[in-house]
This record gives sequence, structure tokens and C-alpha cells, in this order.
Amino acid sequence: MARQPLRPAQQEYNSVDEDLFRQQVINFMNEITNKVDLMEELKTTKSAKSVRRHQLMMLGAPNWTN
Repeated sequence: MARQPLRPAQQEYNSVDEDLFRQQVINFMNEITNKVDLMEELKTTKSAKSVRRHQLMMLGAPNWTN
């Protein structure tokens, strides 16, 4: 999705401009939230846990990490 630069605020602007600006800010915040959620999900999946367990085993951790 191509991002459009935010238009600078004018001294006086109408409700349509305010709504457009508000919607752009909300969309940017939602996009950031989605990316953070995706990264958090990647860090906490079962496969990520098994990869960390495998890394511990390769470093010589005891067998109780199974």
C-alpha cells in the first residue's frame, strides 16, 4: 500500500479536511498496531519456542529443557 504524505494543516480548514486527516492518522496507527502484533505473534509461536529450545540444546543445556 503506497503511503501518501500527510497534508500540512491550514489555519482554518473544513470538516472534510479534518476527517481526511483523522482517517489517515487512524490508518497509520492501525498499520503500526498490526505490525507490532505480527512481530509479537512470531516471537511467541510454538515453532519459535522449539527453535529456542533447539538453540539451548546446541549450546549444551541439560535435557530437562525438553
